[in-house]
Amino acid sequence: MIKIERLSPVYTDKRGSTYRFKERESSEFIIVERKGDTISGQHYHKGLTKSKNPEIFFLVGGEIRLTVINIKTNEKEEHYIEKNTIVKIEPFVYHEVYALTDMIILEFLIKDEDTINDTFKLS
Repeated sequence: MIKIERLSPVYTDKRGSTYRFKERESSEFIIVERKGDTISGQHYHKGLTKSKNPEIFFLVGGEIRLTVINIKTNEKEEHYIEKNTIVKIEPFVYHEVYALTDMIILEFLIKDEDTINDTFKLS
């Protein structure tokens, strides 16, 4: 349903750490800032666009609880995710993000219209 990958630094010194990763060619990004104790997402994608097949985001800061449900099989999972983690969500997986703390997510898009054309709420 989803893939979660915690990044390891490629370089660390007294100033902090540097991380590197490559997913797919992205021409647009969404930066999502949310306050702690808020809920985001609450939708799924059909994979109609490259940006949502799979949906990929990077948790820049904070901690979240990610609840996912495969809408075809009703299989449900709950994951606790910390900063510096990449999450890939496959099509037809409902996802709900609960911000345990203030958080920042960087979402990778091919183009912004992909979000509009391939986002569905459960009825």
